[in-house]
Amino acid sequence: MAIQPDVSVIIPSRDCEFVSATIDDIFKNARGSVEIILMLDGYWPNPPIKDYPNLTIVHKGNAIGMRDSINRGIAISKGKYIIKLDDHCMVGEGFDEILKKDCEDNWISIPSRYSLDPIKWERTRGPIQYLYLTFPFDCHELFGTGFHGSKWHGPKGLVGSYWHLENERRHTKIDDLMIFQGSCYFMTRKHWDFIEGLDEENHYIMYDEAIELDFKTWLSGERLL
Repeated sequence: MAIQPDVSVIIPSRDCEFVSATIDDIFKNARGSVEIILMLDGYWPNPPIKDYPNLTIVHKGNAIGMRDSINRGIAISKGKYIIKLDDHCMVGEGFDEILKKDCEDNWISIPSRYSLDPIKWERTRGPIQYLYLTFPFDCHELFGTGFHGSKWHGPKGLVGSYWHLENERRHTKIDDLMIFQGSCYFMTRKHWDFIEGLDEENHYIMYDEAIELDFKTWLSGERLL
């Protein structure tokens, strides 16, 4: 029997072989009442998804886009808190209770991010927490041309100091951020409604999701942490 969730996890998914493992991992590591809303953008996962009481699967017959999936998923969510999570992620034990404990109504909270070995399903390098926002438009081999977050490399460049800010600020457990990567973010449903969610696909490029949420939060006098 499904229970009323406190946290709603929204997963937009398109052609991902790891989404089933992601869902299993969320239910395994959640310690409170959690629901998952899986938005399938025009495909059926392989391997198939296991049946869980608090799992809702919405299949969009045609691939419309990530923003549409996120907005639709949150619109039908029931939790006081929402998490958007990519379809190829693992989470830490008790992630839901930890994020609830340390999130104000006017925050977007970003958990520490590590690299994932999806075959072994193990956490590898990290944490990666601090990015800076490029300006003006910057051509990047991964993110393309436009605003995007880039890694602080430190005074020695990439080699040897990729995580220099993480090392310098490792004792600061909650810190203000300039920008985030976008694979996972957490906030109250109240804040999502206040910033009016994501604009339509034709207003932004897909990978500008984090930047849009960041700017809407900043310009409203709120915080990204």
